[in-house]
Amino acid sequence: LRFSHQAGLAARFNEAVAHAEGDYLLFLDKASPVLSEDWAENLLYYAEQSQVGAVGGLVLTENQTVAEAGLRLNPQEGLLPLSRGYPAGSSGYHQSLKVAHEVSALSLQGLLLKKALFKQVGGFNPLFESVYVGPDLCLRLRQADFQLIFTPDAVLKQADVNWLDDGDLMLEKMLFMDIWQDWLEQYDSFYNPNFNQNYSDYRI
Repeated sequence: LRFSHQAGLAARFNEAVAHAEGDYLLFLDKASPVLSEDWAENLLYYAEQSQVGAVGGLVLTENQTVAEAGLRLNPQEGLLPLSRGYPAGSSGYHQSLKVAHEVSALSLQGLLLKKALFKQVGGFNPLFESVYVGPDLCLRLRQADFQLIFTPDAVLKQADVNWLDDGDLMLEKMLFMDIWQDWLEQYDSFYNPNFNQNYSDYRI
């Protein structure tokens, strides 16, 4: 598909979905190569389940550390990447990097979901054009009572994303935090409030 240069990321993906003929949608960044075998099958295993809204994998940096293993909600930053900084191959906190589990949000990197669910929640919000495109969709899936699953069995390489760099993302971040203020002000359902809330690596 060809798009005009004015078309933003969310608008391009929404248009692509309109042309997609399959039952499932997979969103991959060309700068995020897949690093594991059977990654698609592992994502699909969870996405097929009726209670699952979307599933995402483990994202590693160039230095072979964890970039994100799902996302958590944070009232100051909006979102924080889980387990960032753990070495590749680590079991993480209490096996969190070895077993699939539910998380509050997922990024767009390697996101897989049913096309019917994508349409059910209205697709991507065109007001978001970068790192908040996927998480906004995910929270709408959670609003509709679907689960979001992280699986370590689908491994990708990190694209050029920095969740904590406010630069050009400030307006988008503020919009995300305004829309989801009520959710952000609560403790993340999947991150113990006794951990240091300024980080997402399970430190006390």
